[in-house]
Amino acid sequence: MALQIATATEEQTSVSNFINEQITLINTDAQSVTSTIQSNQQTVDNLADIVENLESYINEFTLVKPTTNTL
Repeated sequence: MALQIATATEEQTSVSNFINEQITLINTDAQSVTSTIQSNQQTVDNLADIVENLESYINEFTLVKPTTNTL
């Protein structure tokens, strides 16, 4: 009986260690995803600023319709 308990305890320890390793990997991946999202958000913000600047430059120009010379 003691041998069965010892074996079961070892198996539980092994499974617990495996689960802990997997949780650590998931946590690392989640941190990486969070970092990537933050970087992407900064890129989107920068692009939005660039678009605003381009729109203001475009609005400075006015198009003049060419006149047609009819003789």
